[in-house]
Amino acid sequence: MQNRSIRVNASLILAGLCCVSPDALSGEVENGVAVTTTSPVASLGKTLQPGIVSGTVETSIGRYRKNAVVYLKGMKEKVFPKQAKMDQKNLAFVPHVIVVPTGSSVSFSNSDKVNHDITSADACKKLDIDDFHPSMTRVVTFEKACEVNLLCDLHPEMSAYVVVVESNYFAVTGADGKFTIDSVPPGTYDVSVWSEKLKQAKAVSVTVKSGQTSRIEIGMTK
Repeated sequence: MQNRSIRVNASLILAGLCCVSPDALSGEVENGVAVTTTSPVASLGKTLQPGIVSGTVETSIGRYRKNAVVYLKGMKEKVFPKQAKMDQKNLAFVPHVIVVPTGSSVSFSNSDKVNHDITSADACKKLDIDDFHPSMTRVVTFEKACEVNLLCDLHPEMSAYVVVVESNYFAVTGADGKFTIDSVPPGTYDVSVWSEKLKQAKAVSVTVKSGQTSRIEIGMTK
């Protein structure tokens, strides 16, 4: 009788497992026993896909549409540092604006045939790199979220910005004010904009749906 009961219970368990999608199952071993769990997303019969946020920074001053930094806030995930590059070329910082997550490193180089330096008086990241000779490189890590204005004391016309954000999702606008942020997890987020010359006119949020593109317009003002 006991053996028959065990066989019946085993048959019921197997029958139950056959009704669950393999994608919904994940396994681990606890004390030598295989334990099967069900993924909440897989159990809904679909897998959530990242979406895209695209849009335009709008302003009546056309030349200020370029080089605005657009980034998303409110993600409950770790911020991952990256590596970026900024050159000094033809007596200019190239590019003029870069955006990186907190903890990222920026490699500075000098492609000119003259000496430069790199300075910043911003409290969040003071810099004073002297005697930056041609073909030299220097790597700097930016730990805190802030906007760092870079200058070259030897050539006062040179200026640039490193914008450091607590986010993995950001973009810099083109000359037409357009931007695209890829690989955004589904959810609702606040949208922030930094600009060298303008400020955000009002608060903006965006809802990202699985596998879809969300389009927004962001007004900027003096």
